[in-house]
Order: sequence, then structure tokens, then C-alpha cells
Amino acid sequence: MWVGYPAWSPDERRLAVEIKDGTSTHAGVIDLATGALRRLTDEPGQTWVRSWSPDGTRIAVAMLRAGRWSLQWIDVATRRRGVMLPAGPANVYVRYPDWSRRGDLVVYERGERRGNVWTLPLRPRGGT
Repeated sequence: MWVGYPAWSPDERRLAVEIKDGTSTHAGVIDLATGALRRLTDEPGQTWVRSWSPDGTRIAVAMLRAGRWSLQWIDVATRRRGVMLPAGPANVYVRYPDWSRRGDLVVYERGERRGNVWTLPLRPRGGT
């Protein structure tokens, strides 16, 4: 297990972090006064921590479950979750949700994997 990708709380008393455990990544919070680490998610998948709500009660995360990405918030006191952006198609990913200081806007990255089909002419056998 390792801990990384810290994000300061607005009051600078806590850090939201990612906890890598096996093939899954979980959200956690470190209390800087005590050093205590509290895990906020338990189920398999990816939970990528990014930023805090301006009031310091929630963290914004990109979450991969069942092959689909969504943006969610997690209440750090109750572990309750809310959806900011529902899971999209399997070929779409979202990440890096960052709350505005006013709390009325979240900016994030969205990408889409696309395939292309190409043809490749081959030389006939024996040809040069």
C-alpha cells in the first residue's frame, strides 16, 4: 500500500490523498495534527482525488467503476457520495475535477478514445 497525490483542505489542516492498495485506488484523508489516515472508499476500482469543496466538507474525485468513469464528491465526515457527472460511455474518461473557490463550478478533463480502420495494400506474391 502507498499514499500519494495530496490535495490541501481549504483550512490546511487535512490532506485528501489517494491510497493504492493492490489494483485499486481509494480516497483517504490525513489529519495533519495527528497523522491519522482515514480511508473513504472500499470497493474495487479507481478513485482519483483532486480537490476540496470551498467549505472543506467534501472532496471531488474521478471514479472508475465497472469500466466507466464518473465525477463524484465524497463527504469526508460521513463518506456519503454524490454524483457531479454521471458515468459516460466506456470509451469516455474524465479526470482532475477541481472545485472553484465560489463552489459553483467544477472544471475537469474529458477525453474520448476513438478507433480508426485503415487498409493496407499488399504486394501480390512473387511481386516486387
